[in-house]
Amino acid sequence: MKDTQGYYLDNFSLFESGVHEVAVYALDSAGNVSLPVTDTFQATANRVAGSEEESLSIIMTSDGSPTNASFTAVAYLESSNQRSESFNDGDNVVILGTVRPQIADIGKAADLFVVIQEQTSSTRLSYSDLDGKSIAWNGGLKTLQPAVETSSLKSSESIGIFAVTLETGTYKIFMGYMLIEGGPLHFNGKTYRITVD
Repeated sequence: MKDTQGYYLDNFSLFESGVHEVAVYALDSAGNVSLPVTDTFQATANRVAGSEEESLSIIMTSDGSPTNASFTAVAYLESSNQRSESFNDGDNVVILGTVRPQIADIGKAADLFVVIQEQTSSTRLSYSDLDGKSIAWNGGLKTLQPAVETSSLKSSESIGIFAVTLETGTYKIFMGYMLIEGGPLHFNGKTYRITVD
């Protein structure tokens, strides 16, 4: 569907309330954190980087054009290297994602995006900005801001999502990228999902 400002994603809609901070950090291809973070996150990110990730299906573009980009994700307890998609209330969870752009897009400047839909005591849709802040989002492509900016896309771009003290609920994660020169947003149409009991 299309609005007067451009395309928006049918997967997303605006939800109100719910406060849950999610910080996003860029990782280089070796899994090292490339932005200042705590020593705890650095150690955890380095420990789990390169581990088996879940391949996300249904990769789409905002204009409906074909894409061969791919995305993967994996979630771990901060205190261990135990991979899981199910956690306990109060757990600190590390979520790592990988964006593999189309071959034709490698080497070009691009923005990387992270969107999280939280279904806890309330439901909230947000994106992560360049400062790692969680910003409420209305689902419109024009208002979506990047989590990471890169002047040259690598064949594999890692994004670390660090969610502190998750509360009971379901968390659905979308990742994507868009070239600075223009073109559609490439994103996972089927979410990566974790649950907290």
